[in-house]
Amino acid sequence: MPDSGRTTPPAPPASPVLPRSNVSQLTLDFGPPPAAGFDNFVAGRNRECLQALRTLPAQMRAGIGPPSRSIYVWGPAGSGKSHLAAALRTNLPDGLLVVDDCQDLPPEAQEQLFHRFNAMTQAHGEALVAFGDQPPPRLSLMPDLASRLGWGIVFGLEPLGDDDLVAALRGAARERGLPIGEEVLAYLLRHTRRDMASLKTILDGLDRVSLEQQRPVSLSMLRELLGRGAADDPDRLPDRIT
Repeated sequence: MPDSGRTTPPAPPASPVLPRSNVSQLTLDFGPPPAAGFDNFVAGRNRECLQALRTLPAQMRAGIGPPSRSIYVWGPAGSGKSHLAAALRTNLPDGLLVVDDCQDLPPEAQEQLFHRFNAMTQAHGEALVAFGDQPPPRLSLMPDLASRLGWGIVFGLEPLGDDDLVAALRGAARERGLPIGEEVLAYLLRHTRRDMASLKTILDGLDRVSLEQQRPVSLSMLRELLGRGAADDPDRLPDRIT
């Protein structure tokens, strides 16, 4: 059996074999994704947004008024909104309100946020960062609240390009001491979700299997991990992870 050259940890409890119908739940079977922080957010063309959010807590703690009392960040699922919201909450200063998935707020919460926003404009040392899936005019919220979310700085997150994703995956693999070939990277980008949380979770799964089986990561290992159907027919696109 080939030796990957890495130390074998104590054997974990045996994992059940995933039936083909559970491929869509793959990301859940490897546990939660790595803790979200600004340092492991892959910015791509969103560096201005990342810098604004990263510096905001320090500005508020230093008593420096932020450029705007509110920042609104929007983008599709998997674009990194929840990652950025979680990163902010790990270093939350007094007076900073962070609201994720504001499009899902019930009417009562919308009303509360509307009044909080109005009070915030008259208060010193308070700010709001909200995240949603649409630009403010398209949000299915009470019109006055949607309008106010557009008063401050608005960032629309742009999807990562292939080069950004490949570079980020290489870096995440190096952090894990996990040699990974170009064909594995290419397959990941073609056949799985392209958000970094999902991709890093799959890397964690490959890392675990590689250590358990004491063999290097290969395309066949990845296909087996994503579903036996892909190994049976390499030209068939497997179900995408959702």
